[in-house]
Amino acid sequence: MAPHSQVETFAALRAWIDNWRWQGVPFYLRTGKQLPRRTTEVAVVFREAPAYLFSEAGIPRCEPDHLTIRIQPDEGISLAFHAKQPGPGISLQEVVMDFGYGESFASEPAEAYERLLHDAMAGDHTLFTREDGVDRAWEIVTSALDQTGRVHPYPTGTWGPAAADDLIEPRAWHTR
Repeated sequence: MAPHSQVETFAALRAWIDNWRWQGVPFYLRTGKQLPRRTTEVAVVFREAPAYLFSEAGIPRCEPDHLTIRIQPDEGISLAFHAKQPGPGISLQEVVMDFGYGESFASEPAEAYERLLHDAMAGDHTLFTREDGVDRAWEIVTSALDQTGRVHPYPTGTWGPAAADDLIEPRAWHTR
């Protein structure tokens, strides 16, 4: 990408799945080029419990626990949650349980393009989007740009424009 390119390379959106299981659960998606690092992951941020066990002990509410599924380039899963520190007092600390594919199996999985090229040569269409799916995706993106008309420039090497942060407030994007 050219350093002074003005082509839209970043998108952040809030979406919902229209079924009973995911009713009212927002999905926040963010993607772009020239971000600080290449990463593909899903971060599931858990809701606060309706009753807070430590309120009477004077412990302020903690950040929500979250599950992170790392798809590329550092495949793995981590679960971050708060636990009571050992001892007689009540003090909470965030702890992380982390599984790394490469560390656990002492080998690196194939790069994304290696896998796609192998599947293409083998005739496996599983990971490929059909033409009608690509057409529909472009219809959605074009419609969104036409309806909102909102394009926000952002500097190379950042996590995107401030408008993306505004979209998710009072939450924050998960970055490791």
